[in-house]
Amino acid sequence: MFFLNKKISPKDNKIEGKNKKVKNERKESGKMFKMIQKIFNRSVGEKEINYETAQKILKKQNGILIDVRSKQEYAEGHLPDAILIPLYDLEEEIEEKEPNKQRIIVLYCSSGARSKQAKMKLEQMGYSNVFHIKGGLNNIN
Repeated sequence: MFFLNKKISPKDNKIEGKNKKVKNERKESGKMFKMIQKIFNRSVGEKEINYETAQKILKKQNGILIDVRSKQEYAEGHLPDAILIPLYDLEEEIEEKEPNKQRIIVLYCSSGARSKQAKMKLEQMGYSNVFHIKGGLNNIN
């Protein structure tokens, strides 16, 4: 067998050290990303509720139920005690209809997609207790 005896210079050690540092930084940023993703998913999940839970929260906490569908959809039928604020009017109408940003707000639509968008808009506006009915009316028996 033939072996090469290669001497490692101090310059090679510096490069190797930098490579290890970069690998560690990538590893740490990957861990950080996963942690942020878990927190985000957990917070979204906690604010998605079913209709039965929504009824309990609304009754116990004196919350407000908001239908974010269109006027036509609302006229065709809506949940008891729901008020209408269509998604496209939400930012203009919410502060007039509900100025208390700490009050419990439960949102719903047909499938849960618009109510999820509405939830994010309200949270960006400073409303802190906003929930939406997961799956919307399609998920209510």
